[in-house]
Amino acid sequence: MRLTRAALPTVALTLVVVPPTGAQSGEAIARGDAAWGRRTAGHSQLRAAPDPIADAISAYEQALAVQPDDLEARWKLMRALYYQGEYVLENRSHRRAVFARGLDLGETGIDQLAADLGGREALDRLDVPAIVEALPGGEHTPSIFYWTGIHWGVWGRETGKLEAVRRGVATKVRDYAEIVIGLDEDHDRGGAHRILGRLHFEAPKVPFVTGWVDPEIARRSLERAAELAPDDLLTRFYAIEALYKYDRSRRAEALELLRDLITSEPSTARPVEDARVLANAHALLEEWTR
Repeated sequence: MRLTRAALPTVALTLVVVPPTGAQSGEAIARGDAAWGRRTAGHSQLRAAPDPIADAISAYEQALAVQPDDLEARWKLMRALYYQGEYVLENRSHRRAVFARGLDLGETGIDQLAADLGGREALDRLDVPAIVEALPGGEHTPSIFYWTGIHWGVWGRETGKLEAVRRGVATKVRDYAEIVIGLDEDHDRGGAHRILGRLHFEAPKVPFVTGWVDPEIARRSLERAAELAPDDLLTRFYAIEALYKYDRSRRAEALELLRDLITSEPSTARPVEDARVLANAHALLEEWTR
């Protein structure tokens, strides 16, 4: 298994970051966290307001400018960029640019982690179990791989299948998700299991490219994600889809589970994310019952 850093997408993106005079990275992170906590303020159903998440991004950028090796500032900036691209921006090229920046930040973070192992080339020679064993400890290590994998996935979605295949996006997402599971399967409410399951659910099986795609891994991973986060609407939605697709004998059960999901109220912590899940669930129910 190879995690070689690919040539990253070229993005015409102008960013001006003014490091805060005298401010410490921790103080800037605290400001970013406060803004992150306000990210749903002013949202309208399926889309978040731009200002709160922009404030979070600015604060995390300042933290990283003060201390470029701060892994916490790095992954939190990646998380905020994902939220901006997924739930605020409507223009596809703008989303793609934001996600490209996120994966660049993540790959730089992985390079940083690899430095303790002799560099990225040394890391690339290891398979996933060996990487998990060799990585330096630390609470932020899983987050770096987790958000890097997410940014590769959404960048590939926005860029198109041909470019995603050319850059080996599916393999990167798979490997990073498996590393996170090896480090901490509970990370972000079992999110790496959800990512891995969804990848195996959606990715086409192409010989010599994604021949490893396996419906059983999709089903099993999504079931495990649902066990770890039974109240997560997105995880439940994906698990229901997999049940319907892969077990024809349980389609009636999947339909009932989907109807039950639709009666859920969006979480106060994730109103925009959950509203989108519920909208997709309504559309899927209509498709299944046509």
